[in-house]
Amino acid sequence: MGDIKKVPVKIRGREYRVSCTEEEEYIEKLSYYLEKKLNQITNSNGSLDTLDAMTLVADAFSKDMESK
Repeated sequence: MGDIKKVPVKIRGREYRVSCTEEEEYIEKLSYYLEKKLNQITNSNGSLDTLDAMTLVADAFSKDMESK
């Protein structure tokens, strides 16, 4: 198991520090994916709050991973 790193990411204008053993590039790609999907969902349905939108993103991500 690798060393635990804290990778800074920005999602929806808010900064987070993700503790992980994965490569920083992977976490950055993941946060980009999350931001992109959140924007798609909220642009198509402006009445969703961030938590609801994140739930839909997690569902889509899970289904995408299952299909691979």
